Amino acid sequence: MTRSKKRTSASTEVGILPLRLYHRSREIRICRIAFIITLSILMIALGFLLYCFSVLGSLDSSLEAEKGFTQISTNEIPIYESFISDYPGQLAEPKTMPICSLTSTFKSYMDYRKITNTSTRQWRLQQTATTDEHGFRKVGDFYMVAMAKMYGPVGTKYLITFSGGQQMPVIIGDLKAGTDCLQKEDNSLIEIIVDSTIMPSNIKRSGNYNSMIVGTITQIEVASYEDDK
Repeated sequence: MTRSKKRTSASTEVGILPLRLYHRSREIRICRIAFIITLSILMIALGFLLYCFSVLGSLDSSLEAEKGFTQISTNEIPIYESFISDYPGQLAEPKTMPICSLTSTFKSYMDYRKITNTSTRQWRLQQTATTDEHGFRKVGDFYMVAMAKMYGPVGTKYLITFSGGQQMPVIIGDLKAGTDCLQKEDNSLIEIIVDSTIMPSNIKRSGNYNSMIVGTITQIEVASYEDDK
């Protein structure tokens, strides 16, 4: 009788083992299915987010186009080397100015409407300026900028060369206040004068024109023209 009970107990344990393995295998399958479903949901959510970003980007571009904005990427920047061939005259007795910072790459901007004192040369010069399709304020072929007093007076013209290879003819349209070189707030040596309502939105967001006018200043040459005499 005792042997019979032992045999029954042993056989029961043998029968339970496959059942446990079955339940374990079933749990593993359920976990795999749950993992696949979760991963699929995450992939769908990621795809939806990417779609939303794409739609928002298209909407932003459309709104800018309606307002006359021009979006400029780093691969579509104007090449300013061509400006040198468009000069209205020849350089007479070129003279270079000292560069007060060899490391500054930040090129800030200011809206021309901030010049409000009608008794200043800055204001009078603005009355002769025009705005191009990128929002730059220009007097003839010269781009209006603000620099430290050492590069004044207002109306002085320069040909500025940048380490990225670009050359930009500029005219001093304003003088930076409270600095002999760099603007304290952003360490900019040069501040581009613009119409901020039609400037590129990516530049407006960053506050820095370095993606369009690349690098540090390597030369500041006084643009003294024979036909300016």
